[in-house]
Amino acid sequence: MRAPEQEPIGGREFVLSADSYESGILEGRLYHRRQAGGKAIRGVMSLLLGMEEILDTEGCPGMETSWETGPLAGRPGKAGTFRIEILFREGSSWQGRITWQENRTAATFRSALEFLLILNEALAE
Repeated sequence: MRAPEQEPIGGREFVLSADSYESGILEGRLYHRRQAGGKAIRGVMSLLLGMEEILDTEGCPGMETSWETGPLAGRPGKAGTFRIEILFREGSSWQGRITWQENRTAATFRSALEFLLILNEALAE
């Protein structure tokens, strides 16, 4: 059973179950409330494009929009589980927060590049 803090509750929230990160290649699943069973991820471009596609579908970041909430089926990642919240999409990039569930640590990011650097640092440990 998943801990409640691992469940994305809105259109801008994702859970990344990272299964491996060898030689800088990320493999795992990306979960969102609109994707039953999650989406397989292989590499950071797969992660970024998968998230961007969902954000476009959701019409994000419209802060004035009311989002549905609901449980998300998934599993913890073997290398780590991350909750990702995109707060804004400005300047052709993302701004948001990433939380490493197993370590209960969180960081904010001001760009997609900074997001990837934070993720890299966590997975390289």
